[in-house]
Amino acid sequence: MKEWLDHTVYEIVEEDGYLVAHILPSYSARITEMHYGYAPDEEGEFVKEIKCAHPKGCVRYDPTGFQRELNSRTTYTDEMWNMLFGNWTGRDLTAQWVYASLVRPISDVHIESTVGIIAPADTLYENRYVVHGYIVHPGPLDADTIRHYGLVFISKPEESMV
Repeated sequence: MKEWLDHTVYEIVEEDGYLVAHILPSYSARITEMHYGYAPDEEGEFVKEIKCAHPKGCVRYDPTGFQRELNSRTTYTDEMWNMLFGNWTGRDLTAQWVYASLVRPISDVHIESTVGIIAPADTLYENRYVVHGYIVHPGPLDADTIRHYGLVFISKPEESMV
């Protein structure tokens, strides 16, 4: 059993003047919960709410540590593998890392060495966020780039498992 299976981790970031928690529960490779509504000066109360929602315990990471944990949990699904193998470039992109663009069209994302792939019209992330497209990169992107473009890590090749 992989070590990541037995603990919940989270990060707290500020977005539009409010605190947002990205929570990665035990036995999960996807962020499944986000809590909104707390101002930065209410961080203590926000942390208490998160801990109450996860009585078996959870560990807070800084954004870089959280991204590293997320990266270590996620590998390609069969659908992603097929999309990366049979894409518009004609190249095999299955050895690359994949991020979803939730807040902007992929044509607005300018990162060196990336390939943009438009998502099917009905693609949702966590069953509620529309995916505009996928950004495919030869390796992991740094946390600042991910935040700047509003990207969400989706998957990576299995060989990259930490």
